[in-house]
Amino acid sequence: MRLRGASGRSNPGANVYLEGTVPVGAVVPAHGSHLHTQATRVRQIPTAEAASLLQLDTSPDKGATLATLTKSEHRREAQTRRAKIHEAIGATAGMTLRDNGLRLLAQHPGGPISGYWPMRSEPDLRPLLNALAAIGRELALPAVVGPNQALRFHKWQPGAELVPGALGTATPDPDGPECLPEIMLVPLLAFDRDRQRLGYGGGFYDRTIASLRAAGRALFTIGIAYAELEIAHIPTDHWDQSLDAILTEQGWF
Repeated sequence: MRLRGASGRSNPGANVYLEGTVPVGAVVPAHGSHLHTQATRVRQIPTAEAASLLQLDTSPDKGATLATLTKSEHRREAQTRRAKIHEAIGATAGMTLRDNGLRLLAQHPGGPISGYWPMRSEPDLRPLLNALAAIGRELALPAVVGPNQALRFHKWQPGAELVPGALGTATPDPDGPECLPEIMLVPLLAFDRDRQRLGYGGGFYDRTIASLRAAGRALFTIGIAYAELEIAHIPTDHWDQSLDAILTEQGWF
């Protein structure tokens, strides 16, 4: 598989070559973010002390070890790793994620884009959402309707009021206009080279993506994650939905 980076250009077909100083075949990492109340600030500590917390083993042996874990064990491992990454680089990752996201999404014009509001240690997606709104892209945010149900999407613009939602999320006014996305920015805890996603365990995004695809909806899905959360293999079940791309602070593939 060929990779996309911040300096990458698109070519006809599915393959995109990574240009610039990055060697061919290099792994391009990723970032992500999720729903959050508008009044809440993401706690970020861009200091040498915070950076020292980011003591992650990224050797091939580490990837092989992670590949033997169950989904629940993967989630616990990924949550711990993501918290350390977020504390170390979260203050700047949102801006580089914005720049890479704009380049990627320039290749996919038109159609509503669903994002999500950041919570906990998710990368800050708000700079990208604000930049997309500034160039006229139509935006939506998801809302949890209930267990075992697909997400519902409502139109959103920067500055619009958000209300508390299920599971600690924040959403637009539930009585506001709905909006089905054609491009979906999807939060995750870990990912692999096959663009498989480890989610939070509720199945909301898998269920939503599956239902939209089954209905014939044109849909391009982009996982958002910190690059260091890539692992060798995500264990999957038959209901898991692979993504079309992974976007990180370092590029995309």
